[in-house]
Amino acid sequence: GPNGAGKSNLVDSLDLLRVVSSTAKDEAAGVFYGEDGTQGFWKVSADKTAEIDVSFAGTHTLRYRLRFGAEEGTPVFHEEELRSDEGQVLLQRTPDALSIGGVTTDPQLYDRRQSVVSQLRDPGRSREVTVVGDTLRDVRLY
Repeated sequence: GPNGAGKSNLVDSLDLLRVVSSTAKDEAAGVFYGEDGTQGFWKVSADKTAEIDVSFAGTHTLRYRLRFGAEEGTPVFHEEELRSDEGQVLLQRTPDALSIGGVTTDPQLYDRRQSVVSQLRDPGRSREVTVVGDTLRDVRLY
């Protein structure tokens, strides 16, 4: 496509989705800031937020939404939500609350510099959250 059509933004967005599920905090920071620390998918600043909304189609459709920003120059995940196609809330994270599979959990147990999807690897607790994390981790760009 022509210059300015968004080719790089598409590739960067796909890479960000992969990194969202990564357990490596440094990898997420690299996508936000870029290799040289000055450029990246999104120039992180305290007054900006961005949101990603993705649907996964299979036997059931899952919708994953993530809103992120920065605090003191560090990328943080503000809100995270996973819903089933029936509208059931499977994961809901805000700065003050966290619910996984309808069970309220202390949000301080999860690092805000990483998505809950990257930190929760317990299919017995939430199979759908684990499936989304595994699917995102399998994203490959060549």
